[in-house]
Amino acid sequence: MIFSRLIPTIVGTAVLLVVLGGCASTSRPYTLGSIRTVDPDTMAIAEPEDKPENELWDRIDMTVVHQLEKPLDLHWTGRQIGRALGTAGPREADNVNVLGEPPNSSWYTRRHYYREMSPEALARGPNTTGGPASEGTWTIVSGKFEGASPGFVIEDDRGDRYLFKFDRPAFAELSSAAEVISTKILYAAGYHVPENYVVYFNPARLRVGEDAEVAEEGRRRPMTETDVQRMLADLPRTEAGRVRAMASKYVDGRPVGIWEFEGTRDDDSNDRVWHQHRRELRGLRIIGSWINDADRRAANTLAVYTDQRYIKHYLLDMGGTLGSRAGGPKTSMHGYEYLVDPLEITKSTLTLGLYDRPWLFVDADSLI
Repeated sequence: MIFSRLIPTIVGTAVLLVVLGGCASTSRPYTLGSIRTVDPDTMAIAEPEDKPENELWDRIDMTVVHQLEKPLDLHWTGRQIGRALGTAGPREADNVNVLGEPPNSSWYTRRHYYREMSPEALARGPNTTGGPASEGTWTIVSGKFEGASPGFVIEDDRGDRYLFKFDRPAFAELSSAAEVISTKILYAAGYHVPENYVVYFNPARLRVGEDAEVAEEGRRRPMTETDVQRMLADLPRTEAGRVRAMASKYVDGRPVGIWEFEGTRDDDSNDRVWHQHRRELRGLRIIGSWINDADRRAANTLAVYTDQRYIKHYLLDMGGTLGSRAGGPKTSMHGYEYLVDPLEITKSTLTLGLYDRPWLFVDADSLI
């Protein structure tokens, strides 16, 4: 009799424990705490030194060293084993709020996902000036010595500077279109990018500045009108004789070099989160895979010391996205593996070549 009276109490207690246990099992408990939407990493700092760019080391680091570092990192290896066994989850980013979201910062601004942008705003992207001044002379102040695309830097009559890059004649519009489109996508996703425009211009508007230089046989010498004519000679023209170019506006502030995808910057007291554990940089991998950004590395980043005395972090050079790579069309390998990929090499070696790499049998025509 006593036991039968206790049955409802026991059952009720069991149900309560199950409910409470289910609530407690959520990975992120409900909170009434404040939701941080801004990271105060824009405090004034002393002017930093330039961080030099080493193109050769950057390629070696991303191609070989980075691939070997991962298995040698016991934290990374242990977590990968734990995830495979189902005993560990992914390491959460260090700069997220209680909702697991990245706040506004010198790296990122919450845009389209958080507040839907209109089609007009998406098409405009970061652009505010409309491109180089439509009237007056464009003065060439320097040549472009890095990267696969030839070009130069001009200054218009408003005092704005733009980097001009040109498509390869055999693939007109490919690289410039990819860069402008991907710039707008990355801007909508929240990243800091420069204003990039497709422009058509009459070469007669160009004037070579007194300090403009070109590289020749490993040395720099003063640029001449002949150099400009030679650079533009093989480019296609419109019926009106205009040349197409991608014009990238210089951002405000003083460039202080590149930023890395790992570690932090020693001379920036605002830089407190290891870059590999920043949510926005982790998310960049997903977006980069979507637009096939096969050249996203430190050499294509820019750290700028702003007038407000903090460092702002930009992504540059989106000419290696979509179907474009180094001014020409991508090969099927791009987007599947690294130039030197230890994992893929190991698979091929252990199977004596029987392992088929996925990209080997991709027919580019079938993707059109």
